[in-house]
Amino acid sequence: MPTYVYHILIPVLCAMAMNGFYYRNNKETPSDIDLLYLPPGYIIGIIWTILFALLGYVHFLLYRLNNKSNYASVSVVFFILFSLAYPVVQAIDEYYAYLFNVLALIVSFVVGLLVISTSKSIFLYMIPLLGWVSYVNVVVLYNILQTVQE
Repeated sequence: MPTYVYHILIPVLCAMAMNGFYYRNNKETPSDIDLLYLPPGYIIGIIWTILFALLGYVHFLLYRLNNKSNYASVSVVFFILFSLAYPVVQAIDEYYAYLFNVLALIVSFVVGLLVISTSKSIFLYMIPLLGWVSYVNVVVLYNILQTVQE
């Protein structure tokens, strides 16, 4: 099997395992803040699985670029591990998850800067991640502001 398959498959399998953990431990209590404009949870799980596949491919391309690890490739692995912690944080407390979303936005942009400084063409694979994380943060902020105004 080609090497890039392992770079993609490992993050995807980890994402699927964490999605399973999240849905198994998800409390059926309604959220204090009703998140309008976000798709259902299973769609979010599919989106993150695709994003993990892209991150695995970005890591493969960065590693192959110099035939060794570099700051950009290590930062992608760090972001994958960071993102895998989200279901655990969500299970602990919903409000920690909102903070985690903001941290994910900051970390994803730092990783994006490291990737673009290494290769502009590889950075193109990061755009869906940056778009999704930005969108989620805008939606969460909008919903929090709507709840505060009520």
